[in-house]
Amino acid sequence: MILQFHARTFALLQKHPAYAPGADIALTALEKRIHTPLPAALWEWYSMEDALDILNRYSNTDPALPPSQMRLITTHDTPRPRHFLTFRHENQGVCTWAIELDGSDDPPVFVDYDTDFHDPIDCSAPFSTHLYTCVWDWAKVVHRCFIQAQNGPLSEYALTFLRSRFTAGPITYGFPGDTQYRFLRGDECVLVWTRGELADWHLATDTITTLATLIRTLWPLDGLNISLWSHTPVGQALLDHFRQSPPT
Repeated sequence: MILQFHARTFALLQKHPAYAPGADIALTALEKRIHTPLPAALWEWYSMEDALDILNRYSNTDPALPPSQMRLITTHDTPRPRHFLTFRHENQGVCTWAIELDGSDDPPVFVDYDTDFHDPIDCSAPFSTHLYTCVWDWAKVVHRCFIQAQNGPLSEYALTFLRSRFTAGPITYGFPGDTQYRFLRGDECVLVWTRGELADWHLATDTITTLATLIRTLWPLDGLNISLWSHTPVGQALLDHFRQSPPT
């Protein structure tokens, strides 16, 4: 199965996409119910096996909606009506994600906090990129994260430093922070969620050796040497070592 929109997400998952029998029936029924053609990127995703399971797994257990439960919301707050199609809820009902049906093949994603999409936040990512970042965040970082920090605000110096030493990934907005930054260097992954005067850092690698390299690289940034912590003995041992013998 050749994918036009979601090939890099399946490459990240190391999965071969396969068509889900009967998916076209559910998607056609959704089109009839909302009286609107579905965007190509959404049709492609929900045509594949495990589409919902992937969304559920690579999130904070935020329930993904099957086509039969997606809701069309039309707002009239602008000169031209806007149409949003929901596809996932936060697990405690904090927010809801939707695509805006704007006529594009890969439409933008918005997240809404209890305004029924009268004042949604633009995630600044088309649907395909949104799904890719969800999988990247949870597969590459959160699910294998050894080191974390709840720190003060992310400084411009730290951003410049990260961009000079890592490959920057997509930046997105909205839940779980105001802004999400992603950085990659080899197997070293850095995910930063910023909200107001706080920044949550997540560091992940494949090996202890590269984790030590990553800690050494980030040690001087924004006081991370004080706020970094680990929920694993191995990660905490590394931090104890660096605090006893700070890298120069």
